Amino acid sequence: MIYVRTPNDEELRELKRMTRQEIGRVAQRAQMILLSAQQHTVPEIARIFAVKAWLAEQSRIQLFYLPTYCSHLNPVENIWLRLKGQMAANRLYGSLQCLLDGVAGFFNAMTPELALTWAAH
Repeated sequence: MIYVRTPNDEELRELKRMTRQEIGRVAQRAQMILLSAQQHTVPEIARIFAVKAWLAEQSRIQLFYLPTYCSHLNPVENIWLRLKGQMAANRLYGSLQCLLDGVAGFFNAMTPELALTWAAH
C-alpha cells in the first residue's frame, strides 16, 4: 500500500491491520520506507505523530526515512531541465496540440543512451 499523502483515520486503521498481517508472515524484521514530506494541517500532523508512534512500538519493523526531496539528487530532473530548455523556455506555441507534439518529438528522439547521458550531468 502506497500513500502519497497522510492517510485518513480509516486508511490508518487499514494500514495497521495490513502491517500486522504482513509482519506475521515474515520470520525476521520487516522494513518500511517513509517519506519525510512536510505536512501543513494540524489534523495531518497529529496523524503523522500517531503513525510514527505506532510504528515505533512495532519491534519487528525497521523504519527508513527518505530525505526531503532534493532535485539535485534526482537524475531525471536533468532530463526535465533539458526538456524545459528545448521546449518551453522563451517559446510560444500556437496551440496546446503544437506543444504536445513538440514534447512527444523530444521524447521520441531521446534514446536510452541519451537519457543516461543527460541524467548524469
